[in-house]
Amino acid sequence: MKNALGPVGMARFLQQFETGIEDYTEERKQWLKNMDVKTIIEEIKKG
Repeated sequence: MKNALGPVGMARFLQQFETGIEDYTEERKQWLKNMDVKTIIEEIKKG
């Protein structure tokens, strides 16, 4: 990929990603704590 993007393109590509300091797993538990499969499917169908 480095050869295809060149040095500047590769630097820009790498800058798009952040490691972050939060715990995604814990955040996801909070988002989904009141959701069951049926509710998730209904939300997907709503678009």
